[in-house]
Amino acid sequence: MKKLLYIFIFITSSILVAQDKNTLKVELDYLVDYTVGPENSGMTLTMGFDKSGRYVWSDFTMFQSIFENSLTRSTGMPNFFKDGKIHFILDTKTVTVYAHLSNENNAMFMKMNVEEMLDQQLFSTKSDSDKVIKKVGLVSKKTDEEITILDKVYKSYSVYPTNEINNPLTVVFDKKFPVNNKKLFGDFIQMIMSKVDDIDLNSIDLPKGVILYVKAKNEVILKATNVQKTSRTITINNTVEIKE
Repeated sequence: MKKLLYIFIFITSSILVAQDKNTLKVELDYLVDYTVGPENSGMTLTMGFDKSGRYVWSDFTMFQSIFENSLTRSTGMPNFFKDGKIHFILDTKTVTVYAHLSNENNAMFMKMNVEEMLDQQLFSTKSDSDKVIKKVGLVSKKTDEEITILDKVYKSYSVYPTNEINNPLTVVFDKKFPVNNKKLFGDFIQMIMSKVDDIDLNSIDLPKGVILYVKAKNEVILKATNVQKTSRTITINNTVEIKE
């Protein structure tokens, strides 16, 4: 499970430049601010979700830094987007990433189908004849562990695929903000697992609610510092328009 989180970060930092100008319009319902890693790391992340679980938005500066460094190393181009802004959206139904990177003088629009990228053997060199497909489910079980977040005590869940029951994630959901996590993670995780680990995810059991906290063993990955409802609408193509 932990590997999936880091693959997710890698994918969002490996976006290819798109030549078309397809427009995506997303209406968000909730915004969540997180600390990433240990609380003293100083790294923060804001994510936006819609109730249906189809879209995830972020302006995480790590995505920008990784992309800029990758572009500079691969092309020798100077860093045109230093101190700029990035808007990132994942469409979990089509498994497509959209991003807009800009500063005062430069702008770049990117669109990438994640499944097509993985089909190019970036993560696996196995031929189809060598693959052994394993059928697993993604399970969540409520535990007795209590975790305090934003001055409120929550019961945590143990979340794990059935082939890795000894390496669960500890996750806290807030059901007052009912994001459909089966839709949010289902198609994306199914696709990643099938491409990377030759796994057929035949069931997924996650409660509704924005994620407030994620821990792998003793390592905190995400912890919410603020949650709010929003009516933010984001339109992204070769430009970005945000309306509150």
